[in-house]
Amino acid sequence: MTDGSADVVAFVDKYLSEVERVLRVGGRFVCVSLLQEHILKHVLNWFPSRGWMVRVCRCEDAERSQGDSSTFQFPVFFSGLH
Repeated sequence: MTDGSADVVAFVDKYLSEVERVLRVGGRFVCVSLLQEHILKHVLNWFPSRGWMVRVCRCEDAERSQGDSSTFQFPVFFSGLH
């Protein structure tokens, strides 16, 4: 999700709707992302509005494994549980 423009949001919504269509009840959808603000807002609106639980977890082990504290890194993943 490169930005929050209408075209991008429409494409992402179509993608997520297809994920919802093919995922079995009780299945899990995991998305790895840098979780920029426009992504977080969209995810926290889209999934709960369809009855999905959402868990956001920071990948601290991945950050520590980089070892170079001079660079800013923020790997994050979220998972939507249907």
